[in-house]
Amino acid sequence: MKVKEKVQKLKDSEAELQRRHEQMKMNLEAQHKELEEKRRQFEEEKANWEAQQRNEVMNLGSQILEKLEHQTFTIQPSITKA
Repeated sequence: MKVKEKVQKLKDSEAELQRRHEQMKMNLEAQHKELEEKRRQFEEEKANWEAQQRNEVMNLGSQILEKLEHQTFTIQPSITKA
């Protein structure tokens, strides 16, 4: 009788460990999926931010060029004596 009880206890323990293993595996897979989604969102936001920064730099460059074109530069010839 003792042997049968120990065998049953081992089987129960093994079943419990297997159940816990499967639960942990499912939790890890869910966390992995969540992290992948967060990474995808981050990469999308990063790409949008980078595009916005490029546009702002181009706009700023255009504004500077327009201001420079509207300014008048007077260049005085230098007089050199030989």
